[in-house]
Formats: sequence, structure tokens, C-alpha cells
Amino acid sequence: AYKKNPQGSARDYATSLSYRIQCGRELAFEDKELYQKILQHTSRERLCEWLSDNHIGTRVYFDYIRACDYLRLNLGDTKVLFPKNFGEMHDLYTRQYRSHEREQEKKKYEKISREMKKTADRFFFLAYSDEEYEVRLATCKSDLIDEGHDLGICVGRMDYDERQANGKIMICFIRKQSDPFT
Repeated sequence: AYKKNPQGSARDYATSLSYRIQCGRELAFEDKELYQKILQHTSRERLCEWLSDNHIGTRVYFDYIRACDYLRLNLGDTKVLFPKNFGEMHDLYTRQYRSHEREQEKKKYEKISREMKKTADRFFFLAYSDEEYEVRLATCKSDLIDEGHDLGICVGRMDYDERQANGKIMICFIRKQSDPFT
């Protein structure tokens, strides 16, 4: 506070420090390393004011910055750090980042997917098809991830994959023959 205003009063310093502490609390990012990258290019106060002026929550902004960092965008560029059309840029960058995350997740679970396939092979008789419907067996982790993502349910995030791989359950998907992909 003194560096910014050497002629200031004690009250000015206290107000300035109080504001900086408030900004620090409001900008409590989970990823401290990424937070430090941001602070190399702006101040807590400026970031706090920008978020407040644009009605943007810190969690949403952090998702955006994490995506920008993954995409190796220049955080020193004010157009990246403080985009005019934040909502549009957030959606674009986080969609690309989430796609990458899903791909990494799928690779991570190759082993468990092999075990799920073995269980599905043992329960092949559950597969069913008639003129109106078909029943498909989940054969890999990515089936569960995609189903959970598409329907907004927990099947891709919980331990269903492990339980199927261990033969405790068998997960099936029911589809209309007229539209087997939804």
C-alpha cells in the first residue's frame, strides 16, 4: 500500500490492505500454480474488479483459465485474460478441454475395459433385439462415460465399471431400433 501511495495516510493503507485481503478471499483458486500464472500478468485487485463488473464467478473463471492453460493460450494477452465475450470464449475453450479430458480418461481405463468386455462376453445372452428395441451390453469404460455424459447421469463416474469388470453386475443399454444412437 505504501509503494502505491507513499503520501497516503494510515487509514488509506488499512483500506487498501483490507481490499487486497477481500480480493484474495474472493479469488481463492484451487490450483495455486495456475493462480500464480495469472498473477504474473495482472493484480488480484484488477482481476477481482473485472470478475465483479462482468458478473463472473471464480469457479467459472477458473474453468476458463484452466482450459486456456491447457490450450497453451498466452495468459499475458489481455484478450485471453479478460475476454470481451467471456461466455462464448468460456464455452469454446472448456468444450475443447473437456473433450481432451474425456479422451485421457478413456485411455486411462483400457485395462478395466478389457475386464468389462470379458464379463459382457459371459453374459452375451442378455443382448436382445426385436423390430422395435435392442438391448446392448456395455463392453468398455468409454461406453459408460459416453452414456453418463449424454444422459447426465452417474454411470460413467461411479464404480459401475469396476463392478462389471468383477462380474458383480452387467450394464445394458436399451435403444429404439429406429434411432440406436440415442
